[in-house]
Amino acid sequence: MERLRKNGISPKAVDIFIREIKKYEVDMHSFAIYKGEEKVCGVYGYPFQEESMHRMYSSGKMLVALAVLKAVDEGRLSLEDYVLPYFEGKLPKEMDEKYSRLQIKHMLTMNTGHDYDTMEAMRADEDWVHGFFKQAPEYEPGGHFFYNNGVPYILTQVVKQAAGCDYLEYLDRKFFQKMDVHITADRTPQGDTDPSGISIRICDFEKLPLLLLNQGKWEQEQLIAEEWISRMGMYHTPSIQSEKIQNVNLDTKYGYGYFLWRNSVGGYRLDGGRGQFGLVFPDLDMTVSIMSAEEDQGLILELFWKHVYPYLWAKSAPKHTSIESLTEYRALPEWNERCADTSDVHGCSYMFPKNDLNIEKVTFTLEEERMRVYFVQEQKKTTVYAGLEGRACGNEEMIALPEPNYFMNHVSGNTDHCYYVTGRYITAPDFMGNKEATLFIRTLDKNMYDILSFRFANHAVRMEWAHGSWDCVQKRGRLEILPHIPTPVMVVGKAVS
Repeated sequence: MERLRKNGISPKAVDIFIREIKKYEVDMHSFAIYKGEEKVCGVYGYPFQEESMHRMYSSGKMLVALAVLKAVDEGRLSLEDYVLPYFEGKLPKEMDEKYSRLQIKHMLTMNTGHDYDTMEAMRADEDWVHGFFKQAPEYEPGGHFFYNNGVPYILTQVVKQAAGCDYLEYLDRKFFQKMDVHITADRTPQGDTDPSGISIRICDFEKLPLLLLNQGKWEQEQLIAEEWISRMGMYHTPSIQSEKIQNVNLDTKYGYGYFLWRNSVGGYRLDGGRGQFGLVFPDLDMTVSIMSAEEDQGLILELFWKHVYPYLWAKSAPKHTSIESLTEYRALPEWNERCADTSDVHGCSYMFPKNDLNIEKVTFTLEEERMRVYFVQEQKKTTVYAGLEGRACGNEEMIALPEPNYFMNHVSGNTDHCYYVTGRYITAPDFMGNKEATLFIRTLDKNMYDILSFRFANHAVRMEWAHGSWDCVQKRGRLEILPHIPTPVMVVGKAVS
């Protein structure tokens, strides 16, 4: 803790931040602070570790910008280049003439002229390049900001033309091998890297804001000219979008660089869906990295600005800001409640009619430190062990659960395929006083965890499946700003002897 204080960071503020993250049940997986090149704080939520692979979401756009600017640095591209000449023979026969004035710099700043996201329409086309350029922009390029997820893919194809290889291969030669960065990626139907499907080791994600802070230098070697790294984080365009954009948090309104957002408090950041943040504070010589699976991602920044940022110093922090140790953090709910009355659970079985989860029967057994749940699903028998009172049990097998959006949830590259399960058995917090059993199920192959809950009453059980994100946001009363979260699947079963 003294190391934090000596590097201008209040340990007490960091501890309060972690406590608030737990209070709001934010699904944060890692939190790291670097002062210069020294790591002064690292908190990883079990079962996540420093070398766990994690999906980057849109924070991976930074890698596309880095590849473009490295190509500019080597004279392969110019920011003033027009985009269309890189796609001769691949363009639609009928195309909006405004594209003829679209330049690379317009794409890096999300000033393509579109007033909508082209990604869905682009991906619906057999040829993504063709699909992108079929979408007519409403405005002239260079004068209208709109956060457009189709843009990075088009720029990866520009780099491919200029460098003669996939942009990740290019980055590997120019950066990753020297930085010891490990990345896996989804592929497009055309066999290219999908820039929206990048997974990275958590410890390597922490290196990316460090490269920006150090102006492109890594271990005394200048990997890219300072000029281009400086431009990445600069304010290039206002970032106020139309009112039709939902779930816009405060920190999307302070300007945009080259695939990087400007912070409301100063500095800039990598920013990816579900809370992948790489905060860069040049004035403090500091970076902060956060990886998570939080639908209400603006909440993470709100808590950081409120509880940590005001207590960062350029030099050492005052002594009164120290504490003995930080709050321990886990990336699964830490329940220590347990109901003494086990009559509805221990040794009890429940049968279900045909349902969306395809579960036919469930039997519960309560042991001293764990709950054993025996499932019959489509005639297949599976036993799931859940640790009680804050513990987690590892399971090699799991019942089949819905996957509402595989593209947005899966993580590639992890070798740990265990299912970590925490459980609880409590008296429901309402006037009925019924009993509840809940399983929280996490695997490193997915960013979000699953929740199976059971409420017992009158010799019957209501079984409900949901993602952890839905459960947490519901408790905060903020579902109205996150309508895309899939609603739970609910089934009612009856007790059997």
